Amino acid sequence: MNKQRITAAGVCQAIVVIVLLQSAVCLAGDLTVIHSNTYPTRAAQATGTPIYVSDALVGSVFVYDAELNLTGELKGLDSPLGVAVGPQGNIYVGNNGRDNVEVYSPAGDLISVIGAGGVQMPNELAVDGSGTLYVADSVDNTVRVYDANGQWVSNVGSSGSGNGQFSFPVSVAVKDGELYVADQGNARVQVFDLQGNFLRTYGEMLVDQADWQGKFKKLQSIAIDGIGRLHALDSYANRVQILDVQNGSFIDSYGSFGTGPGDLNVPLDMLVTPLAEVVVANSGNQRVEIIYTMDYPICPNDPDNDIDGDGVCGDVDNCPDVANSDQADVDADGIGDACDACNNNDDQPPQIDFGPVRSVDSPLGWIWMSQDSGAPSEVMAGIWSGGLAYVEDKVCCSDLPTGTWQYRGYGQTEWIESTDVTVMHLGAWDTVIFHLTLAMAGQGPFEFRMTVTDCLGQTTYSDVYYIQPVGYMPVP
Repeated sequence: MNKQRITAAGVCQAIVVIVLLQSAVCLAGDLTVIHSNTYPTRAAQATGTPIYVSDALVGSVFVYDAELNLTGELKGLDSPLGVAVGPQGNIYVGNNGRDNVEVYSPAGDLISVIGAGGVQMPNELAVDGSGTLYVADSVDNTVRVYDANGQWVSNVGSSGSGNGQFSFPVSVAVKDGELYVADQGNARVQVFDLQGNFLRTYGEMLVDQADWQGKFKKLQSIAIDGIGRLHALDSYANRVQILDVQNGSFIDSYGSFGTGPGDLNVPLDMLVTPLAEVVVANSGNQRVEIIYTMDYPICPNDPDNDIDGDGVCGDVDNCPDVANSDQADVDADGIGDACDACNNNDDQPPQIDFGPVRSVDSPLGWIWMSQDSGAPSEVMAGIWSGGLAYVEDKVCCSDLPTGTWQYRGYGQTEWIESTDVTVMHLGAWDTVIFHLTLAMAGQGPFEFRMTVTDCLGQTTYSDVYYIQPVGYMPVP
């Protein structure tokens, strides 16, 4: 099934005044759209993120939602080429004019600069699940590898036409522990392991227009779809071939030259979305569009095939029945915020704060409570009851925390456990009152502590408190 959606070509015409003031108004974190994406160059997306498209002439990266509505513009770049999205949703931009890769937050704030001055032409980027960055440096005929901290690790390949050598590498992709490189000058795809060892190659130069399957005139971009097939874009032939990733055998093709919806005109990049849609940076037609939708199940390991329709397969979706394409999970408990009743789980034991200790057996007065290390100075017989403890427990569970009171005569070593504890839920999981009733008639000073065990089995002991009945004062 084919499907096309075309972005609006004209969003904002930059007048002279805006151009002159651009350096002053386009501050970090400002994603306001002020330009049109007239030369879409490279595109990138990760599960749950927007689609990012660079424009090397305008000097921006444009931000699109899943329906290709333009929602933002990352400005102030210098001939941006390759774009990629990291595991945390950060945006990696290959700045050809600055010979580096810059990393931005989703809000557009500059986070770091990688390979400053050492990247000759960052034509395309890929970031794997560990945060390792792969940069196709077309001028230096190599793929530069940086770790998750932006430190250089190695270079893959060198100039030449032999195995493991490149002539203008233009595109990279990482899948299932393998690195795929589009070697444009040699009209082929080369495959390496992630240590840079050559594995295999396929493809050859297109000479006879009637014999084109598995051959390329200007191999420009590669991508791997959800069922493991390689898509190879030829910007000269205005065609995409689908190939077997292991041996390069031809499977299918789509696309043809033209200026109408779905037609290709010097396409510079392509990506396959989680929804099995092919997005193309169609530079000659000055637009970004979805030119093709594949009919394979987008979730082969999910019997419901993404029942909530958010583009994240149910077998890995942290909210499989509630649409949440961003997969936000603030407490990192594996349950997405969209369906998590508790988003503040810090996996810490509960914290205990005591409220006022009060005699509930008498309409009068308060009973003194202290944490002094010395013995109470005055001993009186009396009845004490009514301890209130406020327990802050950031672990949200279906069960209330359980608690006990332990008490002993002052100076004694063994704790006596009271089971006369009432738990009252006040409507918020992080506020629970434990109510103690203890009759201490005729006894001297005593000390007590509280234990609380939450639903994860984590137990906290309170500080030791010293109680001394000293008479009554009016209730405030």
